[in-house]
Amino acid sequence: MSGERLPAAGLVLAGGGSRRMGRSKLYLAWDGGTLLTRIITVLHHTVKSTWIVGPPDATPWPVLPGVRFISEEHSIGPLGGLQAGLAAMAEPAGLVVAADMPFVGPEAIRRLWRLAAGAEVTVLRAADGAHPLFGVYRRSCLPAIQRAIEQGQHRMTSFWDALPVRVIDVGDNPFWARVLFNVNTPADYRRALRIRAESATGD
Repeated sequence: MSGERLPAAGLVLAGGGSRRMGRSKLYLAWDGGTLLTRIITVLHHTVKSTWIVGPPDATPWPVLPGVRFISEEHSIGPLGGLQAGLAAMAEPAGLVVAADMPFVGPEAIRRLWRLAAGAEVTVLRAADGAHPLFGVYRRSCLPAIQRAIEQGQHRMTSFWDALPVRVIDVGDNPFWARVLFNVNTPADYRRALRIRAESATGD
């Protein structure tokens, strides 16, 4: 994880209800820690500051060195987390990642950052559609996000019409397909563990 840290804030959106998993995805075991501690470690070594954004009624977060916590002002899903994170950070851009993406690493973050140069919003579109929970969002997006929330539009894409948005088509590129994999169900978690084990053995 060497290299100069990027001039961005890492915003971990941790407000999901984990209904399909049946228990908190954040604390699923991974590499001697949890999914949450894994992505926090990656961000801590890759970007200038790291934030966990969650709902106001969240259980107490674990103490993690170098990590700050902020509660969503609006408990409306990821868009509320994005709004709170962008408003709190000091950096001009936020690198947003969902906590349930076990294969996001420093190289993926640095590639995305390079792709985002000069854009207000940058997200990837794979074969299964756009992935707004792994993207770069500049603080200048805040007014458009706040207007969308005030108008009752709570999807992560609700404010895109008001801004130039860079959507990069990665198709079924194997590197990005792995990065964009997220864990929503017990079956997803088992698959992620298999992928990790196969990578470790070189299969």
